[in-house]
Amino acid sequence: MIGVVSYPILSTITKSSNNNNNKSLQTQQEIDQLKAIDRDVRAHELAHKAAGGDLTGPINYKYVIGPNGKKYAVGGDVSIDVSPGPTPKDTIKKMEQVIKAALAPVDPSAQDRAVASQAQMQLAQAQMQEQQQKNNDNSNQNQTFSVYA
Repeated sequence: MIGVVSYPILSTITKSSNNNNNKSLQTQQEIDQLKAIDRDVRAHELAHKAAGGDLTGPINYKYVIGPNGKKYAVGGDVSIDVSPGPTPKDTIKKMEQVIKAALAPVDPSAQDRAVASQAQMQLAQAQMQEQQQKNNDNSNQNQTFSVYA
């Protein structure tokens, strides 16, 4: 799963005050903060989705309700298919796309980097398999057979 990003909801605005203007300002600051987090989370997950294409599943968001009653995304994830392809060549192409998708956001999370690392290992393994197949094909072509009748 890529794009596992979550922002702690800042509860720094929890002090009660008798001043309505102060409460109003604090509420607006909290809403502004939630809007910024929502914007960042959505951009992060959309970057994964755009780069991953048909290898990705739907975006899942984690929401909180702000003081104004609106939902704000504060976390999210996108699943991605990291299974090998039917051939080494297909696996190479697929893992290159997985790596691009995992590292697509401006600020990849630790989970994003782990997925990219896993895909990089699968990519290297598929490249070795592809090279072995080429070597085997070449050695088979170089063999000569003599038929005596």
